[in-house]
Amino acid sequence: MIIQVPQRISNDVDSFVLDDILECLGITNTEYSVETTARNGRNIVIKNGNKNLYVIISGKSADGRNSFLAQSISTVLKMYIADEEEKEIYAFLLDTSSHAKTDYIVDTYRMIKTIGIEILNERKGFDIFPAYDNLREWKEKRTTRQQYNSANNSTYVLESSETYTIYGKCFGANSKEATLISCFVACLAKKEEKKVYFFQVEDNNSSKISENDRQLLESYGVIVENDLLPPFGPKQYEKQEKIESARNQAAFQLNLLNKYGQKKCLICENNIEESIIASHIHRITDINKSSLSWDDKCKEAVDPDNGIWLCANHDKMFENGLFYFMGQNLKTKVKITQMIENLDASTNTALDKIEDTLLKQQIYEFVKYNSELLILKDYIINNRYYNSKMRDYLERHRKRVNGF
Repeated sequence: MIIQVPQRISNDVDSFVLDDILECLGITNTEYSVETTARNGRNIVIKNGNKNLYVIISGKSADGRNSFLAQSISTVLKMYIADEEEKEIYAFLLDTSSHAKTDYIVDTYRMIKTIGIEILNERKGFDIFPAYDNLREWKEKRTTRQQYNSANNSTYVLESSETYTIYGKCFGANSKEATLISCFVACLAKKEEKKVYFFQVEDNNSSKISENDRQLLESYGVIVENDLLPPFGPKQYEKQEKIESARNQAAFQLNLLNKYGQKKCLICENNIEESIIASHIHRITDINKSSLSWDDKCKEAVDPDNGIWLCANHDKMFENGLFYFMGQNLKTKVKITQMIENLDASTNTALDKIEDTLLKQQIYEFVKYNSELLILKDYIINNRYYNSKMRDYLERHRKRVNGF
């Protein structure tokens, strides 16, 4: 039996570590030779008969959350998938202390187990952490962690009824994390028969993800968008190809994610992603008809201060002017106030200007059973989000729906 060990990790993988790994694998009383190689990848390959056993080796210390395990996964997965021989893949932890059980690192364990990578240490008494059954649980745990560390939201995942859309940064450890998350999401998406799209987000003037990572994502069925998406600024909205509309929904959604975080209705806090819309305050149709230059039209179309997350009901009501804002304060039009106070007498009059019959019925039914939820009479936009640019966009909306 031959065990291939890259030169770069040979100091971490001595005979005691190799014996531990073999014991976990149930390979005992077998002679082996160690072959030092120059290849990349923080893993060993055990050539046991006709089977190749890939074992990802963690860092020696779990103090670095990405360097401990997460940033090593994609390189090894690429080699593993390219290997046409019979094969298995595992991970082995060199640190099993409490530092290796933080929420972030446990999340990595659960993601790689969802992908199909077993943690060998679990066979020798290390805590067993289950694979994820669905993306909602993963997102809830990730959102909880980000409440305590909101400075580095490196990867966003949006869900719709048919797709998952991933925005991942392309620099250093963030790039490796984004690739791992994308492979993990792709495994769940396959069960749900959903497509996965990956948008490459510029980070620290980075280039695109590596060709190896791109090939890995494509092997998992991820559709990688070619263009690098810069953060909000001239690079994002200037020199956009002149077409009929300035709309750029991918960039707009990214900018709202960076401003507000994950999808959640600003009014009612509904966080069911499939029902949340990236709503423009000053509508795209009005931007397109304006006398602005093309670059300025493109800028307003992706400006995060010109947008809010709204559920489908509040989006339609906002667009049709059933509520608006005076400064930071939500105001309801008389027709809505009447609808809430005297529903039966005022509903038809209130909805006269809406041509969509189905929409009229939906709003009527929703108001009838959820009047207090639908309009929060005392709602005020949080200071964290409100600024002079947002005020200007809200003023344009108010003038459009009220005429003053």
